[in-house]
Amino acid sequence: MLELFKKVLLINLVASALVLGLSQYVEWFQTTRLIDFLFVVVFIIWGLAKLMWDGGRHSKTTCYDDAKTDSVYKMVSDHDFKKDEQETSRQNYQDGFVLFLAGIPAFLACLYLQFIA
Repeated sequence: MLELFKKVLLINLVASALVLGLSQYVEWFQTTRLIDFLFVVVFIIWGLAKLMWDGGRHSKTTCYDDAKTDSVYKMVSDHDFKKDEQETSRQNYQDGFVLFLAGIPAFLACLYLQFIA
């Protein structure tokens, strides 16, 4: 649990630094209110989470390669490609879920500033 908290804190710090850095050069990232800043941080974190969850699924390289006729696979005949693909998919899902959880504190702060404060 402490590791998850450290990851969430680090992701939020990196996303905040990214927004601050981009605000110096890109007009869209320039914010004047805290709620706008937090929204952009949530947008970046959850955008990366979406890419992690769905990134690489149904890739053309895995869909069209034929392991029986492709000569490249003969060099690595002992390797289990399906197991590697499943492990990669599991890791992407896990990382995407951590990024989703990392966006929740900034999102809750946005809601608090919008409706309560």
